[in-house]
Amino acid sequence: MANSKLISAQDMRRAVATDPQFRAPTRPAVCRGLVVVPLPDGILVEGTPSRQVLRGAATRDLVPKLIPLFDGTRELLEIAEQADVPMEHVQQVVALLYTCGLLEEGASATAEGQTAADTDDHAVTFWSRNLDSTRVNRSAVEVVARLENARVTVAGDADHAALVRDGLVEAGVGQVTLIDSKLPDVAPDLLIAVAGDERTDLHPVAAWCAERGVPLLPARLSGTTLDLGPYIDPQFTVSYEEAERQRATGPIPGGPSAMDEGVVRTVAAALIVNQVMAIVGRVGSTSVLRGLVRNDLETWRQTIHVLAPIPDRADGGSALTPAGVPLALAFETSVAFPPRKLINPRDHQVHYKPGNIALQHESKRWPSARTIALPDEGISPQGPLGIAPVRPAEYVELGHLTSLLLRGAGRREDPTPARHVQRWAPTGGNLGSVQLHAIAADVAGLEAGTWGYESAAHQLARLSDAADVMDLGEFDRLGGEGAPAAAIVLTGALARVASKYSAFAWRIVHLDAGVAIAQMCHVARSLGLAPRPLDRWDDLRLAELLDLELDIEPVTGVLLLRPSAEKES
Repeated sequence: MANSKLISAQDMRRAVATDPQFRAPTRPAVCRGLVVVPLPDGILVEGTPSRQVLRGAATRDLVPKLIPLFDGTRELLEIAEQADVPMEHVQQVVALLYTCGLLEEGASATAEGQTAADTDDHAVTFWSRNLDSTRVNRSAVEVVARLENARVTVAGDADHAALVRDGLVEAGVGQVTLIDSKLPDVAPDLLIAVAGDERTDLHPVAAWCAERGVPLLPARLSGTTLDLGPYIDPQFTVSYEEAERQRATGPIPGGPSAMDEGVVRTVAAALIVNQVMAIVGRVGSTSVLRGLVRNDLETWRQTIHVLAPIPDRADGGSALTPAGVPLALAFETSVAFPPRKLINPRDHQVHYKPGNIALQHESKRWPSARTIALPDEGISPQGPLGIAPVRPAEYVELGHLTSLLLRGAGRREDPTPARHVQRWAPTGGNLGSVQLHAIAADVAGLEAGTWGYESAAHQLARLSDAADVMDLGEFDRLGGEGAPAAAIVLTGALARVASKYSAFAWRIVHLDAGVAIAQMCHVARSLGLAPRPLDRWDDLRLAELLDLELDIEPVTGVLLLRPSAEKES
């Protein structure tokens, strides 16, 4: 398994060449401002959003030889000829350095014909070093062009707005308009509304933006607290009125401070400019897309408050945020994808990180438990899924249970570390988040008790004896008449999925569970069984029975099995 932690240069070259979301440079140039430090077995590169350490014989010998040729003026074939190395090796190095954020496109040019080699500026160096934060732009020159063509309007309190305007001009925004009271005749690409205290009313500016479909970035400085955002676009976000209403439900910022007022204004303006650069230039983190960002300039703490549209009707039993937003809706809003125009290609690249590739090979195991091998033959459905069988099953047997476990969370073949894991049921990121447990009460060929399914080895691990098994009659009132012969409990590998997808993992494990349950239901019906998924269960009772830590492995579903489809209502 050691090799599963790495991805070969050849595989990375193939991914860059075939994945349309990768745009490797045709005339590669090393990003500006980077520091390359040789190591005994490779190189260390400092200056990108994250430190890069590249090791291996090719990195030690070939990369230093090619880096001087990556100046943005040569195509790959020319580089291969001058370095006297095979073209494939040059492509591999380019793919490696590009996916590490070390290369930009040297062929890009501004409207004036300037290329990366012609432009020398501290801001351009910053853009170049941080291209990999989003990978929207192929070069720093493209960022410069975006900024030069952008039209930004700043409105609000004169002193604060002037500082923001000056910062935008200095950062390279080509068209910045500062207005006091009269709103512009021509709609800009973005309007920034700046308030110097809680008394300033930004509603007229927000209404003007809403009528014309102009994106709005509100900012309000109260004492030493800067409330920045959320980014408001009439097409997909909450309205300014709703954002202000939800903001008002929280503690009102402000209060006495020993900080110099001029310093506070300058820092606040810099934070606003930073977010505008990320929105307009598409480099850096756009935290205002996630909600209202509250910055305490005295303690230098930042918190993000998710703002979501409140539905006209909601379940009366739903938990609510202090602003009255159903908690589930607030979560869905926090992990929702932005429109395509604001998606970062860099986010897609996480699929190719060696650590994330290795995650698909992991699965739940019970090393100390007694195990039994499951059959591989004679367990397939006898006909197309979803079509009723000729004869309903009279009892649930081990072969039936095996077929459901395999099709719900099993693997189609024994994978090698260098290959993607093949599964019967699709899962988010191919991480196999669904983990299955069987509570057997009356399964022919299987001892009564609680079992865990080890998908990698296709075997069952004994978790408890029959005396400790949960009485499946507890499910009677939820799952129909008569105690089920077996129950399959699904849990989600939340901790493992979250290591790749962060908070979005909560959604993935539940979506994966839904797919697995649907697939197992189709298989069960084709085998003549009567499956019934539950819509509620006792988490704590199941956690005790299966020895679960619900914070990292929540119960995501329960499927009851009975022997005859005729009993299904």
